[in-house]
Amino acid sequence: SIPPKWRWPTLGALLVSAIVVFAAISSFLPEDHGAAKASIADGFTWWARGSEEPLAQIPALPHSFAWPVSTGDVSSPYGKRDGKWHTGLDIRAPMGHRIQAAAAGTVVYSGAGEAGYGNTVIIDHGDEVMTLYSHNKRNVYRAGTTVRRGEVIAYVGNTGTATGYHLHFEIRHKGRPMDPAKLLPPLGSGK
Repeated sequence: SIPPKWRWPTLGALLVSAIVVFAAISSFLPEDHGAAKASIADGFTWWARGSEEPLAQIPALPHSFAWPVSTGDVSSPYGKRDGKWHTGLDIRAPMGHRIQAAAAGTVVYSGAGEAGYGNTVIIDHGDEVMTLYSHNKRNVYRAGTTVRRGEVIAYVGNTGTATGYHLHFEIRHKGRPMDPAKLLPPLGSGK
C-alpha cells in the first residue's frame, strides 16, 4: 500500500480543486469573457489580450490610488503603441526597488504569469476593480493575502518580456483597462 502522503489525489479531489481555481479566476474576468473562460488553461492570456474597447470614460470609483513605486518615470504610457493597445503604464525604476499596493485589497494572483508579464501580482480591490503589477524580480505575498495601501508586495525586475527594469502597472474595472495616469495623483507628489 502507498503511504498516505504519497497517494495520488482522487478524481473527486482534482475536480473540486479545478472548480475552486476556475471560480476564483472567473470572478475577475470581464463580463463578456466566453472565449477567455474557454482558455483558462492559458493563464494570463485573457488579461494580456485586454478588452477590445478600453473604458473611454473613467467611472467614479470608491478608491483612491497611490503610485506603486516611489521613484521613477513613465517610460511607456497607456494607449496605442506600435499598432497595439498598451493597457497600462510602464514605470522605470531601479532593480529591486519596492513595489507597493496602489490601494488596499486582496492578492488574487501571485506567480510567474504568462504572455510576457513575468512575475506578476494581481490585487482585487472590490467593486470589480483590480490592479496588476508585473515584470517583478520577486513577489512578496501569495494569493489570498490581504494588503494595505502602500504595503510592499513585490520588487522591480525585468522578468517576462521586458526591455529593462520597470514595473508594468494596470488598473481594470469590470475587466476593462483604464488609464492609470488618470486615477493617480501627479507623479512625484508623494501620494
